[in-house]
Amino acid sequence: MLETPTKNKEELTENLQEVFKNCEGRAAHYDANNLFFQEDFDELKEAGYLLMAVPEEFGGYGMLLDECEQLTRKLAYHAAPTALALNMHIYWTGLVADLWRGGDTSLQWLLEEAGKGKVFAAGHGESGNDSPGTYSTCKAEKVDGGYKFTGHKMFGSLTPVWDYLGFHGQDNSDPDNPMVIHAFMPRDTENYEIKKSWDDVLGMRATRSDDTVLNGVFIPDEMIVRKLPTGFKGMDGFVLGIFVWALMGFANVYYGLAQRVLNMVLEKLPKKKSISFDRPSMAYNGVIQHDV
Repeated sequence: MLETPTKNKEELTENLQEVFKNCEGRAAHYDANNLFFQEDFDELKEAGYLLMAVPEEFGGYGMLLDECEQLTRKLAYHAAPTALALNMHIYWTGLVADLWRGGDTSLQWLLEEAGKGKVFAAGHGESGNDSPGTYSTCKAEKVDGGYKFTGHKMFGSLTPVWDYLGFHGQDNSDPDNPMVIHAFMPRDTENYEIKKSWDDVLGMRATRSDDTVLNGVFIPDEMIVRKLPTGFKGMDGFVLGIFVWALMGFANVYYGLAQRVLNMVLEKLPKKKSISFDRPSMAYNGVIQHDV
């Protein structure tokens, strides 16, 4: 396990304020130059941000959902792409921590690895799949000792730095009872490739949410974490946790970003002039006041 960098979560929160401002100073550079937020990542990891949801027993801060989302929102206010990408790691550690606290220790290894500094990303996005997590266009084939996965994953935030990719595929060997197979792929696994597909995503380039193509990737049984029916029949605590933690994280990222945009408008509006409005600035315009 990593040594927790600060004494408690209150001190972590306080120390992160300066780190968040440092991230703000690099955000425009990352996007303009199509770069991953490597300096942000290194500084936030060193400060303990990636350990916020990891229970104290595994070297983290044991923050619950509401506490984690407050930090996500604050980081997003300063550097939204950084917050968005790191949400993938936070939601894995957060939902598994919830399961662990509830007595499900089947994924304790993930918390142990996160406590050692390992990084988790998500491979649920697929073209043509509007129900990620409960269905999949990725083929899962049962073989001796595990499963082979073949498919094309997208929106792979944290592509440059993840150690494990959590993803799912669908086993249709029994047409009457298709199953969704959830797995984690270590970085050194064979038969996958990363395709850079994120160059033109203005404003969110720094997430490096590139595609991951699975070409018959073998995942051993010990890294298969769930085998569940398709659709809402397979909505156990693990899948429900993905939706809860991921969607709440996304919401708080864009809430923080929207708050930043609003504050920028309020700051600049008094300085905006009008040649047709006989007042000192556009801040007196009733239509703009209504919109704000």
